[in-house]
Amino acid sequence: MKKVILLLVLCLTIGTTAQDKKQDGYFGPSDYSENSRPFIQLDYGISFFRHKKFPPEFNYPGIGEIKVGYTHLSEHKSKTIMEMRDNFLFAGNQSTDLSIKTVNGLKVKPEGWRFGVGFKDALGYRINNFYILPYTQMSLFWTNAKIKLPDIVQYSNDPVITKSVNDIAGRYNGDFKFGTIAEGGIDFRFGSMVSIIPSFETGVIFPKHLVWKQMGSFMMEEMGVVAIDYFVEEVVSSSPIAAPIVNFLLKNGFTYAFYQLKRDKMNWPFESEAPLTYESFKIGLKFSF
Repeated sequence: MKKVILLLVLCLTIGTTAQDKKQDGYFGPSDYSENSRPFIQLDYGISFFRHKKFPPEFNYPGIGEIKVGYTHLSEHKSKTIMEMRDNFLFAGNQSTDLSIKTVNGLKVKPEGWRFGVGFKDALGYRINNFYILPYTQMSLFWTNAKIKLPDIVQYSNDPVITKSVNDIAGRYNGDFKFGTIAEGGIDFRFGSMVSIIPSFETGVIFPKHLVWKQMGSFMMEEMGVVAIDYFVEEVVSSSPIAAPIVNFLLKNGFTYAFYQLKRDKMNWPFESEAPLTYESFKIGLKFSF
């Protein structure tokens, strides 16, 4: 448990420190200034679980989630575009009971609760009282996700493969596991209060803690995001109207590529095993007060 707490504290410290070095300060966690407003967001979607070393097919669980936090929306110093930052806590459930897809009794049922912390940053546009805010979001979470095998567990004539399937499932059917989430989407904000948010997220659930490898991998990913921040600053200076699109494409493209690398090695580039991963399509309704 001490390793889990250390990992969370260090990750948040690294992310916040790296982002705070930027003079503009518009990326990263919100500073909870007097202009920040509380918000509640409700999300629903469908998830697609995968594991590189796990041959059986998964059912597609639905996901229901609530986020509670603070949002800060203001005009960027360029006077041309808008900037938004969110900090939040969240809790949710992934279950086949929430899915719009028919459950196949011969497929694996992944399900469980999750909770964690996250932050979101965006550059976007304002059209009168309507806002278009393409964003990138990063979260840390804990989950008691379980891999429920169907009654028929003989997936292969090879007993080695069958044993491997049961061993992997068993690793996720115990204590809470640590995970990371990267999300990209667009916050369509109507006026000052209501937003509709379509999004796509990728998640990695670690079967065990290798603290220093996890820290090294996280730092490499964070350094890549910070490098993109600096590049986007230059774009804002020379062509501010293009900055929100460049920011959205570069950051989400980078985090998705990093996610794909972690599907083979959970602490890429360090030697480590393949984790349980998932991808989710979601739609959210956000109320800012």
